[in-house]
Amino acid sequence: MACLIVFLSGCSKPLPTDKVSYIGEWQGPHIYLLISASGEVEYEKEQGATRTSISGPINHFEGDNFSVGFGFIAADFEVSQPPYQAQGQWYMVVDGEELTKLF
Repeated sequence: MACLIVFLSGCSKPLPTDKVSYIGEWQGPHIYLLISASGEVEYEKEQGATRTSISGPINHFEGDNFSVGFGFIAADFEVSQPPYQAQGQWYMVVDGEELTKLF
């Protein structure tokens, strides 16, 4: 089983006020994403025999997308649908996968 684990540490900044809906624990079929109010991220993706884990601070937002890490050691997350509520449940689409907010 292939495994990629990246731990990025440093100073995190609180999320911008227009991004507070991103805060929470999100789950999809292959992705787990935790975003804290302090701007820390924990991300896991399993696809086939490959597992990717990333932990670190959000360093910036570009539109709805965000980047975790520093400089050339960073992971970019494409948010094609920012958090939205439908029938009492929160969803967002990250890297092409619909995630459901667990809390």
